[in-house]
Amino acid sequence: MLKRKSAGILLIIIAVWSLVTVYFYSQHQRNVWTVEVPGWESLDGQGMQVKEVVFYDWDSKKAEFRTRYMLIHSIIKCVNILPQELGRLVYQTAGYLLSLYHDPYLRCDGYRIELKGYSLKERFAEAWEEGNATIFVNGRSIGDRGRGRETSENSNLINFYVRGTLYSYISDIETIHLQWELEEGTYFVQEIPVKKLGVQKQLLTFFDYPYPKTWDTARVTTTFVRGFALGEAKIKDFLSEKVRDFPWQRLMWMKSSLEHRISYSFPSYVGEYKGFQNVFTVTLEYWLDDKPPDIDAYQTFYLIEEGNRWCIVDVGDLKKPIGNLQGWGK
Repeated sequence: MLKRKSAGILLIIIAVWSLVTVYFYSQHQRNVWTVEVPGWESLDGQGMQVKEVVFYDWDSKKAEFRTRYMLIHSIIKCVNILPQELGRLVYQTAGYLLSLYHDPYLRCDGYRIELKGYSLKERFAEAWEEGNATIFVNGRSIGDRGRGRETSENSNLINFYVRGTLYSYISDIETIHLQWELEEGTYFVQEIPVKKLGVQKQLLTFFDYPYPKTWDTARVTTTFVRGFALGEAKIKDFLSEKVRDFPWQRLMWMKSSLEHRISYSFPSYVGEYKGFQNVFTVTLEYWLDDKPPDIDAYQTFYLIEEGNRWCIVDVGDLKKPIGNLQGWGK
């Protein structure tokens, strides 16, 4: 009798937990609408290029992030007294549960609109500090929600975004213009023909995050390198269709090297390279697990955009900042 009663209670607990989990999982579902802008004519000509327009009908709850930050800070204090491996497991599990079991988003009044792209530092460094950026939808300016950027001292690019608020239907949009004041009386202007390019709708869940397309250079390069090290045949899909003689020998060091870790640089713009146009570079840094934080070697990869994906066209020699290349197949 007691066992049957305990089993019944356990079933009720599991049912309630399942319902609660389904509810919170559903709170992470949200839509994004994306317009991908092909080509690099504007970057090569005017020094700035919008590559992606994203619409959101939701926003993050700022109070939820503050509460989570305080909880995570308390968890860190607790796990610091545990053995390292156990502490890491507790921290990761707690972070996952805190991420799932909360209601992180709220419905927007209208749409948040975000224009993302690249600009060349040499042309737009001062414009970032002083110039005004305005988004026009069907010829009318929309509410400003600010702008932001990220870059690296070793890159000649700025990865930027400009945000606004839209109070009309996405289906009614014909064109979007970004106008950026460079200096008094001088403007950068780019037109995005939304109706012609088309809008793609995507449903995001708890496991998804709308990563900017401008991050894809690093993802493609690291996936390519790890695939080569594992001998995966599909890595050839990462090469441009225009490549006829790829220098695979420059990657052969991976076949005889020790276990290594990888980090990647912010992309840089090269322009023309070996007959290819609109070429970008990403530098991967490698180091051995038993080495100090200083990198052991690095290698530069050259990429172009074909269609709506990044492809590799060349790779440079393995280079070292200091020391020798012992353990790297050299």
